[in-house]
Amino acid sequence: MNHGTTTPAHMRNEFLRPPHESSAPGSDMGRLSVEVAGQRFRVRTPQLATQWLPDTPGNRHMTVVWFRLLVDDQGKSLYTLQDLASIVGSPNRQAASQHLEDFRQCGEDFRAFVLRKRKVDATVVEAVLAELLHTPLAGPTELVSRVQTRLDRHDLSVANIESALEQISCVPVLRVLRRQLETGHVQYQEAWLLTELLESRARPATPPAGWSVPTVDRGMRLADPTALTALVTPELPLAQVPGSLCWLTCLMTLFYWNVPLSVLGRWCGVHKTTILRWVLGLALALWPLIYRWIGAQVKASMV
Repeated sequence: MNHGTTTPAHMRNEFLRPPHESSAPGSDMGRLSVEVAGQRFRVRTPQLATQWLPDTPGNRHMTVVWFRLLVDDQGKSLYTLQDLASIVGSPNRQAASQHLEDFRQCGEDFRAFVLRKRKVDATVVEAVLAELLHTPLAGPTELVSRVQTRLDRHDLSVANIESALEQISCVPVLRVLRRQLETGHVQYQEAWLLTELLESRARPATPPAGWSVPTVDRGMRLADPTALTALVTPELPLAQVPGSLCWLTCLMTLFYWNVPLSVLGRWCGVHKTTILRWVLGLALALWPLIYRWIGAQVKASMV
């Protein structure tokens, strides 16, 4: 492979950056390009170029640091962080800034910089993913302590966790989150907070006189038209509505406000599918009454 100053066009990918706006008139030091030929790369500017080097992350990181150390007569860096970010294939200046920060943390010692152990390696990423699969809504601050405990480490920061999160696909996390939402293990609405608060403060108590939870085998059959009529009659005393029907109405209201079926089931001591049958049964029984009421109130007219 030829690694001279000329590279065949079909083997070269060149990424050019325009001169930096703050460059002095007539100066083109901000113009920086990265050339790639096979498994090797080099960086070129109008004034100089590096030799061809193996295209490895370490070599690119070191090149970022070297170019940042170049200064003019006034001690000003010749290349901005935005310019240098292209060396590592990023449009964001933070990519170059992170490598320079790593260099400073190594005491600006090139040997220590090259031999340093990355804080956010595959082990850290796997630990963050494991914690996310357990608690998908956990934030970086919460994950720091949990990941450090899992790995028996004490040197990770929120920035390290955020860096690991950028390397994790959302697909497995969303899969777990959907499953937990469906089963009621994860909630994100205010209604759930209210129900959990009520549940935590609840004490065993005897239901009010005349009130009773519907029997489990009641299913979807609600065939008492008198009770249903009383339920939808305005200003009718509550004492005239059967207690079991009051319970069903309360459950339907809570379900409407996104209280999970599993929570309602725990309250009533039944399975969540039983709660669903009760709610659906009441809805189907009420619909004919509501339908007739709507029909009586709405008058159609020819246009």
